Amino acid sequence: MKKIVKISELRIDCDPQILITRALGSCVAVCLYERHKKIGGLCHFILPNSSISREKKFSPGKFADTGIKMMVEEIVNRRGGRKSLIEAKIVGGAKMFSTLGDSLNIGDKNVKAAEKILKELRISILARDVGEDFGRNVSMYLDSGTVEVTSFRKGTVKL
Repeated sequence: MKKIVKISELRIDCDPQILITRALGSCVAVCLYERHKKIGGLCHFILPNSSISREKKFSPGKFADTGIKMMVEEIVNRRGGRKSLIEAKIVGGAKMFSTLGDSLNIGDKNVKAAEKILKELRISILARDVGEDFGRNVSMYLDSGTVEVTSFRKGTVKL
C-alpha cells in the first residue's frame, strides 16, 4: 500500500508499505531504513534547522534536525529497531532559483544539514541524489529499502 508523505511531514512504517513523496525541489527527503525489521521512515523537510522557527509549535518534519531525530527515535524506541542497522539515503536539495545566487541556495543548506545530523547520529549514508537544478519524486519500498527517484532529467534511478 502506498502512503503519501507531504511537505513538512514524516512517516514511519514497515513492510509491505511504500512511502511516496512528490515535488522535491529545494526540500530534502531523508529515507531511513532498518534492514533487520524492515522498518523505514521518510521525512520531507523544507528547512535545515528548527532554531529559525518563529512558531512555538511546528511539525517536526518541517526541519532536518527535528525530523531526522524523531524518525530515529521512533524506529529504535517505539518500533524495536536497532540503531546500528539504520541506513540513510538522501534525495533532493535542488537549486531551484539560480538567479538568486549561492547565498540563498536553501537546497544545498538542507543537504548539508541532513548530512551533519546523520553524521552526529552515526548513521551511514548509502546513497544520494542531490543538488542540480531540477525536482524529483521519491518512492521508498519498505520490503527492501530500495528508493526510486524519478525526474524529468534522469528518468527513474534506483538507490
